[in-house]
Amino acid sequence: MDFEEFLWAMGIGKELSAKISQWIDTGSEIDVSIGSALTRYFRKFMTVGGMPAAVQKYVDTKDYNEVWDVLASICNIIEKDALRYSDKKDRLKILACLESIPSQLARENKTFVYKDVGKQAGTGRREYGSSLDWLHRAGLINLCYNLRDPYEPLSQMERTDSFKVYLKDPGILTYMLGRETASAIESGNTYVNEGAVVERCISQALVSNGYRIHFYSKPNSSLKMDFVISYKGHLTALETRSGKTKISRSLLMLTSGDYKVERGIKIADGPVGADEHGILHLPLFAPCFFDIPRIETAPSRTPRK
Repeated sequence: MDFEEFLWAMGIGKELSAKISQWIDTGSEIDVSIGSALTRYFRKFMTVGGMPAAVQKYVDTKDYNEVWDVLASICNIIEKDALRYSDKKDRLKILACLESIPSQLARENKTFVYKDVGKQAGTGRREYGSSLDWLHRAGLINLCYNLRDPYEPLSQMERTDSFKVYLKDPGILTYMLGRETASAIESGNTYVNEGAVVERCISQALVSNGYRIHFYSKPNSSLKMDFVISYKGHLTALETRSGKTKISRSLLMLTSGDYKVERGIKIADGPVGADEHGILHLPLFAPCFFDIPRIETAPSRTPRK
C-alpha cells in the first residue's frame, strides 16, 4: 500500500484524500489540525509500512509490537524466497546486499558502496551486481541514480556507477534498522538515522506516482540534492531536511545559480508555504499526493483557410 491507501485503511475517506491532493497541487495552506493528523499518520506509516498483513494487524490491534512480529515474519519469507528462487552462486550475496541496505542508508552519504556489502575492499559490481539486480527484479528495491549534471533529459544524465538503493516498504526498513529507530519515529524524531526512512518514503511516493527518481552529488564538492525530478513540466530540486534546518546552500545554488533547475521544494515537518527565495515548503506527506507526470504539448494551431 502507498500512503494514501494506508490512510483509507485507517478510515480516512477518499473525499478527504482528494482534497489533500488538490491542496498539495495548488500549494494551498492546509488546516493545522488536519496537517498535524496527517503527519502523525505518516510517522505511523513509516513504522508500520504498507504490507497488507502489517497494516491489517495494526488496524486490528493498534499495537506496534504485534506489527513487529508480522514484519519479522515477512522478512523471513523474503529471505526464504531469495534462497529458493535465485541462482545458487548468488544466494548468500543477495542476502548480504539486502542486509547492507539499512546501514548504507543510515550514513550521511547514502550512495551504495559495494565493498560495504561484504566488508571487503576491492569488491564491486562484478561480485554483487547480479545479486542487486535480483532484488530489483523481485520488486524489493528502487534504484536512484546520480546525475552527471542536473540537466534534462535526466535519463541521459544518469551515472550508472553511482546510485542509492531504497527498500520499497518503509515498515521493512524500520524493522531492519531496529526497535530504537521505530521508537524514535513514533516519538516524533522523523530524521533518526540520517533520515533514512523518511527519504525512503519520499522515494517510493515519487516512484508510485510515476516519477523517475534521481539525485545529484557533485564530485569533490559539498553540492548535493536528495532528488531531482521533472515536476509539472519543470526541472525541480527536492530536498528532505529537518523542519528546524534552514534552506540548504545546495538548494539555493541549484535554483538561483548557473544551473538550469527551475524550481526548488523543501520537504519538512512543517506547513505549506513559499519563502523569500521562491522555495516551496511542503509537509512530509506531500510527495505522496504529487500529481502524476504529464506530457506537455504545444497548443494546436487553427488551420489556415
